[in-house]
Amino acid sequence: IRQKLADYPDMEPSPERHIFLLSLITSATTLMGGERPILVGGGAIEFYTGIRFATGDLDLVAPDMNITLDALEKIGFNRPSGAKHFINRSIAALVEVHSTNLYPGEEAIELIYGKIPLLLISPEDCLAQRLMNYKKHKSTLDLLNAFLISYHQRNRIDETRVAERIGAANLWSIYRPVQDIGRALVLNDIGTDEAAAALIRFMKEGGKECAF
Repeated sequence: IRQKLADYPDMEPSPERHIFLLSLITSATTLMGGERPILVGGGAIEFYTGIRFATGDLDLVAPDMNITLDALEKIGFNRPSGAKHFINRSIAALVEVHSTNLYPGEEAIELIYGKIPLLLISPEDCLAQRLMNYKKHKSTLDLLNAFLISYHQRNRIDETRVAERIGAANLWSIYRPVQDIGRALVLNDIGTDEAAAALIRFMKEGGKECAF
């Protein structure tokens, strides 16, 4: 596994780069008898949007945290004193293990990469997190990522689960415009520039719904 890690710096910055790193950490953890860690955060956003999100680290939830932390050390990562991240300077990679469980109501899905079964937070939960962050912090990046997840995963997302997740958090006033813009883009009623402008207009208007 440490030999395979040497390929990481030469990989093009892309969603696959972080999935590759996740596969090695998963292999090390399971070989030591631990449960598979779950990819969350920016790495999951990269995967679901299919674009380079420019995340600088890998965010994990690890059911067997002690084993996963031990596995990271055995494959060349170390945690500087007082830091939350594990770092592998030889490949310029950062990993942070946040907790042992996903938040209540969240689920993981399985992805097979190089014959290795990996776990990622579900696209529905990843989408809901972005919408909640936008509502709380008015983060334009979170709303953009929510739109990209909704658009690129439109044929895979379970809308019933999304409705359950965002209904409990009262996020319909944010999600409906995101759906409207994505639907208009799919139907070729608008182009990508118009979609971007519609998202910006929605954010500037302070929550008014967009309609096409």
